Amino acid sequence: MHIVVFGGTGRIGSAVVRQALAAGHRVTSVARRAPTLRHENLKSVIGDAQEPSVAEEAVSEADVVVFAVGSRGTTSTVVRSTSIAAVLKGMRANGVKRVITVSPTAVSISRKAPLLRKLWLRYFVHKRQRNPFNDVERVEDELTGFCPDIDWSIVRSSRVRDAPATGTYQVIPDGELRNERPVSVSDLADYLITSAEDPSTYGTTVSVVGSP
Repeated sequence: MHIVVFGGTGRIGSAVVRQALAAGHRVTSVARRAPTLRHENLKSVIGDAQEPSVAEEAVSEADVVVFAVGSRGTTSTVVRSTSIAAVLKGMRANGVKRVITVSPTAVSISRKAPLLRKLWLRYFVHKRQRNPFNDVERVEDELTGFCPDIDWSIVRSSRVRDAPATGTYQVIPDGELRNERPVSVSDLADYLITSAEDPSTYGTTVSVVGSP
């Protein structure tokens, strides 16, 4: 499998790159800087994912695209939404169907969440993170509303920890998340890779969190 990772030098993206290579896959990392890792099955595309030419070049031989682009700070941003538009354009130009995007779990308030968590998210987190969350929501809306030709999955992650894989993480359907525990970045990467070619995950939104 050839996996193209946008945001390949970020915290989540680099874990996906590393573990996909260890599993024997071919990987293309797309980022503004080259990865420090060197491997015979790793290709690096250095550039801005918001540029359609960069995205189209990167996905030209892809089987699966993992979209782990992020932005820092709480100011208004369109980094994610502009990047996903360029990526989807490049995918369509090359006949690539499969994309998995990564979002924070906090962007959605689950109907099963305890009242205190709902209040904390609504009146603290969503107010403080409103600008970046708007950008995340635009990405998710683009996939769910305008991509009938794309086999997409939205993976929402709890807070990630730099810890070894446990193999016991939880995958919870949209709206069913009750309590959230931090997840190992290695476990999150494992799910992104192992679900990449699983048709049962197409068109789904799930949360990946640590086990109790």
